[in-house]
Amino acid sequence: MVRHEPTQHRLWPHRHWTERLRRGALLTLLVAANMVATAPAQQARSQTPPLGQSQYTTHGRLPPVSELVVQYREIALRAEFGGEARRGRIIKWAGPIIAELRGENLDVYEPEVLRHMALLTRLTRLQFQTVRASRHDAFSAGPRPNMIITFVHNGGRGPNNLENVCYARVFSGPDFIIRRAEIRIHADWNLLRRHCIIEELTQALGLMNDSSYFSPSIFNDQSKQQALSPWDRLMVRAHYDRRLLPGMTWAYAGPIVYDHFRSYIATLYRPVVKHRKVRRRNRRR
Repeated sequence: MVRHEPTQHRLWPHRHWTERLRRGALLTLLVAANMVATAPAQQARSQTPPLGQSQYTTHGRLPPVSELVVQYREIALRAEFGGEARRGRIIKWAGPIIAELRGENLDVYEPEVLRHMALLTRLTRLQFQTVRASRHDAFSAGPRPNMIITFVHNGGRGPNNLENVCYARVFSGPDFIIRRAEIRIHADWNLLRRHCIIEELTQALGLMNDSSYFSPSIFNDQSKQQALSPWDRLMVRAHYDRRLLPGMTWAYAGPIVYDHFRSYIATLYRPVVKHRKVRRRNRRR
């Protein structure tokens, strides 16, 4: 009798590994199909920010126009503290700003203020000027200061109350034109002082609300910016569009703001056409 055990013994591992490979391939296909099916849900969960975080993180790229409009409405038509008198209207300056500096070490702080004012002039076309409190009094000739910037010290120990480190208050008339502003800046810590100068001077132009919609942004309390981000500059530029008048509600201001962002971004990405220079050779006759 011929035994087939050796033959069966030799073929059994082959069948065993063939079956395992087949099952492994089937399992791989099932896992891949499951990943494709659940990818939209996982992507949606990854795009949903945890509570308290920013809803839109720019990562250095310019946000879409619709996102810029949302951010502008959030910071321009509301105020961080109160603001009921505004009734959801645009407030802005209509004339030059003369800032009176008060406090110690103004020789150090004034250049920082002037540097940011120069940027705001390019963005808004407003004219800024600084004077010292010791050099200006009620009998001084010339226009009166309409912005008071006070630098506060605490002997180098920093602020006692972190909730009251720096702030800006603006006062507008019934025409919603800003007439006066008061800014308080804690000056003990260099980085904090520079951040406060950038934030409060910018918000005192009429963009009075904080927002966590963009990050990083000077209007976001979680972002300790030392300079305006590109989208922050777009906010300031749009607020001082000449078509945007003080007292406008969002029904009138919204289309203007959208058109401003759309047209300005279009100029940034306008293709540059290089003209080839044609050299003409003088032909000898």
